[in-house]
Amino acid sequence: MIEKLIKYQEIDEKLRAIEQELIHSEERSKLGQAMKFLDTAPEKLEKIDTRAGELYSIVGEFTTKYKELEDNISEYNGNIEKSEEIEVINFYKKSASKLYEQIKDLKNNINNILEELAEVNDSFDKMKNQTILMQRQYKEFKQKYSDLKVTKEDQMKKIEADLLKVSKGISVTLMEKYKQKRQDKMFPILYEVNGKRCSQCGMEFSLSELSNLSNEKVIECENCRRLIYTKE
Repeated sequence: MIEKLIKYQEIDEKLRAIEQELIHSEERSKLGQAMKFLDTAPEKLEKIDTRAGELYSIVGEFTTKYKELEDNISEYNGNIEKSEEIEVINFYKKSASKLYEQIKDLKNNINNILEELAEVNDSFDKMKNQTILMQRQYKEFKQKYSDLKVTKEDQMKKIEADLLKVSKGISVTLMEKYKQKRQDKMFPILYEVNGKRCSQCGMEFSLSELSNLSNEKVIECENCRRLIYTKE
């Protein structure tokens, strides 16, 4: 049975090589890049749009406040012109002076908000254009990756048929263990014991484990989780 499992892994290595070729292909890389961008694009666009709305609202509030301050200054100036009392004139002058300072600060705030708003609008346009480009890239490389997989189908089917033949001589339990590890992206899975140690990670096995290895032929390394065997 061990010889069959060794043979199974040798054939499986050919299948894995094709899988790795597909995984690391430019077509899949470009497709993955587009998918990753498009997955987060709606949320990012919504955040930018929300911030733009907030800024427009703030600009509206500041503009209203600015108009109120101007009206108050006009009123104070009118009162100054009407009054002949020095104390009253001085009061309105001081009040108007304070309002001028508030207007100055408000102007600065409005300018800062408008600058940020321009940046936000620019970011939105760039993000929108990038999204359009990535949508095109996704469509293009989805087809290219699909075409690439088609070119490997016959080769992969033949290997899978060979694997099925060899697996018939291997216990179901052992085959399930192997397939689970394969699914966990572990490879190679099967290693021959190196004296008393795992030949993959070097961990030394206990006498009990070595005894099980002798009796059951295959044990699992607790450290690297590989399947360890000894030849008959």
